[in-house]
Amino acid sequence: MSDLAHYCKATGCVWAADRRRLMCMTHWLRLPSALQGRVAEAIRAEPRASAGINNADHMRVCAEAVEHIASLEGRPLENSFRRLVGIIERAEQPCIVEGEPA
Repeated sequence: MSDLAHYCKATGCVWAADRRRLMCMTHWLRLPSALQGRVAEAIRAEPRASAGINNADHMRVCAEAVEHIASLEGRPLENSFRRLVGIIERAEQPCIVEGEPA
C-alpha cells in the first residue's frame, strides 16, 4: 500500500497525504513545529488510522491542527475530529439510571 493512501484532513483540501501525516505537505508545513510534533507523536502512538478513533487525546490534537489551518484560511472550524472528541467524552461518562444511587 502506498504511503499516499489518504487525503489531507485540512478543511476543503483534496490533496493526497502521506499516511504518517495528517495533512498534505502544504498544510503540514503551515502548522507550528510544536503542533507538528504533537500530531506526529499521536500518529506514532496510534499507527493504524482506526486505532486512534477511540482515543480522545489523539482526536483532540488532530482537531487542534485542523482548526489551526482552518483559522489561517478563514474556513469553518467545525471538523470530524472535534465531533469525535465529544462522542468519546460522552461515552466515558458514567451512565446514571434514574432512581439508582449515583
